[in-house]
Amino acid sequence: MCFVDHVCGVEFQLVPLPKTNPVLIGERWKQYHDCLGLSEIVKDSWDIVQQEKPDLIHLLDFPYNGETRRDQLLGGKLTDNRYHFVRNHGGIPDIKEQAYELEIAGLVRKKIKLTLQELQDPLKFPSVTICHILRPSKSRISGS
Repeated sequence: MCFVDHVCGVEFQLVPLPKTNPVLIGERWKQYHDCLGLSEIVKDSWDIVQQEKPDLIHLLDFPYNGETRRDQLLGGKLTDNRYHFVRNHGGIPDIKEQAYELEIAGLVRKKIKLTLQELQDPLKFPSVTICHILRPSKSRISGS
């Protein structure tokens, strides 16, 4: 059994970030995942963030939270998807493309299973562009 009886380090940002942008460490979440035998998720998640979202303002390393930089927001009328803010409440999944399946069942006429390759096939699911406005609630970017 694992008991977490103390908090190591600071996990919550209570004041505006200084210009040095320190990455806060999510110690309690890491300890929780370690107790469940899921400690690899912590490292894997940070590696994925560094690869896919290196230019965000990194606020919390695990579960990962990152925000769009001001220059990325003001770079044009639309913010590129690669700069979209990230809010997580757990690890980032490491999807094995060959093994991934999406099953749609329940209150549907016909149960169906789709592989990731099928989901990414533009002939089956054509790409469309839709403009949306998203913002995290209570963030320093939104001003609320």
